[in-house]
Amino acid sequence: IMAYDEPSREFRTLASFATGARRTPFDGLRIEESEIHWLAQRLIALQLPALLKAGSGEAGLSPALQQRLAMKSALVVPLAARGRFLGLLWLDDTRTPHYFTSEEINIVQGVAAQVAIALDLGNLSEQLDLERRRIESLVSVLLDGLIVVDREMRIVTIDPGAEALIGWQTSEVRGRRMYEVFEISEAEASIAWTMQKSGPAPAPKELELRA
Repeated sequence: IMAYDEPSREFRTLASFATGARRTPFDGLRIEESEIHWLAQRLIALQLPALLKAGSGEAGLSPALQQRLAMKSALVVPLAARGRFLGLLWLDDTRTPHYFTSEEINIVQGVAAQVAIALDLGNLSEQLDLERRRIESLVSVLLDGLIVVDREMRIVTIDPGAEALIGWQTSEVRGRRMYEVFEISEAEASIAWTMQKSGPAPAPKELELRA
């Protein structure tokens, strides 16, 4: 499994597996997009699988790369989720040239779809964690506390500052709607902005805890 880094236009190995071996030629491997131009174009632009054979001009691999991988034949499938290209799944046979059947290709594409979803969720989790830490640093400087709600006005989390103010922990109110927790109507909870001459501005809310 290789991830694709768009800024550097480089593929790097995330994980590799081989029967009866603890290490594989893919361990620590980094491949620049320009090294596998034909293959990269097929995977990234067209998002189509590719069948590679050693010594074939269509393989599009440098002799050094073919030698390192000891490749006889390979099936390379793109990893894509939500319209974004995330990397590739490389399945090869180093013993003999292998003919990949349509059934095998379909199975590997199904596996690749699940791997792509996992990678996408991992990326989203990293981005969310980064944003959370960024918000926490701003809140500690600018605000007394922060309550995060979703589109349905259900409480997602309460930061330590807000917990100290209201005396409740996130675990006590997570999933409950704002108007169920505070002395505020459903209509008031749904109003997030007011219109002023200069444009939209946050609508102030005075919140009181329900008994």
